[in-house]
Amino acid sequence: MFCKKMRFFIALFVSLVIVDSLVAQSLDKEESVRRGMQWMRDFNCNRRKFDYICSDYTVMLNELTLQGGRIGRIAESDLQVVFARTACRLPLIFESNAYGAWDFLSFLYTFQRHSFPRKPFYDHFRSKLAKHFKNIPVEVFANAVKNNEYVKLGDILIDACFVHWLNKDYPGVFPELPEDLYPQYWELAKKGKFIYDDKADIVVFFDQHYYVTHLVYVQTNYGVHPFPEGDFKEKIINYIKKHYEYARYKEKDLDLTAEFIHCLTMLGHGDCEQVKDGVKFLLANQHANGSWGTKEDLASDPYVQCHSTWAVVVALHAAP
Repeated sequence: MFCKKMRFFIALFVSLVIVDSLVAQSLDKEESVRRGMQWMRDFNCNRRKFDYICSDYTVMLNELTLQGGRIGRIAESDLQVVFARTACRLPLIFESNAYGAWDFLSFLYTFQRHSFPRKPFYDHFRSKLAKHFKNIPVEVFANAVKNNEYVKLGDILIDACFVHWLNKDYPGVFPELPEDLYPQYWELAKKGKFIYDDKADIVVFFDQHYYVTHLVYVQTNYGVHPFPEGDFKEKIINYIKKHYEYARYKEKDLDLTAEFIHCLTMLGHGDCEQVKDGVKFLLANQHANGSWGTKEDLASDPYVQCHSTWAVVVALHAAP
């Protein structure tokens, strides 16, 4: 009887320790996300940097609103500040050319999901930007799939996905948008191959990794929608799990590790060992100022400077 009671109390103690550890990690995770958001806020106080990454910053904040909670409320408040800062400087941030037009679409989708006076944004889109859209022909995309041009494929899909999701989620609101070729691109992308392994040149291998994660981002619209069930979903899950160790342990790459675990979470595998391990790795590598990234990253252009922090913050917030 005594032994049974001892076993019971030992099991209870172990359970309490595990629960306490999980609660502590959850609190650490939220605090790290909050500090990362503050670093991004400070980073964007610089007008030049803000102009450079405005649309990317809004995508990050939109991702953080999806899970709600304290972080979601902070992100919503930050978005209102971004919208207010952008409203009076639209021609400078989103210039009247093809690049400005396509760059505006991710901003427009985020803006549409949140409450803010619409008129100046709609007017700028319709009078200055809409005339500059020109789709990439499906044949060009098909050729890029055939030749495994991962960077080109990713760029085309990112632009096209916002046309698609604006049309799908807000039908009829933006008749000025170009033709939605995303469904045709997507069917071709699913037929593509991931041909490189760790014996390949590191640059093309990483291009392939980031193409895989961005297949998840475009098809979920950065977490807004679920990824479709089926063989292609399993193919991507298996790919990420297979190459996780390379990113995390061989290269110790923060950005890729963050994108891998973020995608696994969005694909319904947030409780897997890779995500648990990745969360610990990311928490352990936050700088004292709240950011993530290498010295080389932080000496580059504003997008590269903030990408590590963006990738880690959304990955940590999404992880269970």
